[in-house]
Amino acid sequence: MTATQHCIKQMHNRGITNAMIQMVQLFGYQVGDRVMMDKRQIQELLAEINELRHQLIKMYEKGGVAVVEKNGRLITTFAIQDRVDKIKKKYKYAD
Repeated sequence: MTATQHCIKQMHNRGITNAMIQMVQLFGYQVGDRVMMDKRQIQELLAEINELRHQLIKMYEKGGVAVVEKNGRLITTFAIQDRVDKIKKKYKYAD
């Protein structure tokens, strides 16, 4: 979506960035011709992001996570680093 010169000027004057506008468009709610994102919504989204960050850190510590699926069913899952270590050990790879 393109911004008018008026919008660009108001963004600059009010310290509102393109990234902020994109987040409002993605996560905000419609009120008439406006899309808004209030403090409550921002707080809820921050809580979700914190939980996502926590889960990503746990996955990172495992070297990543893989999921095997077939025909819409989850078959198994494993930590990627564990699998890499087992393969290296089995075939005697050296780092």
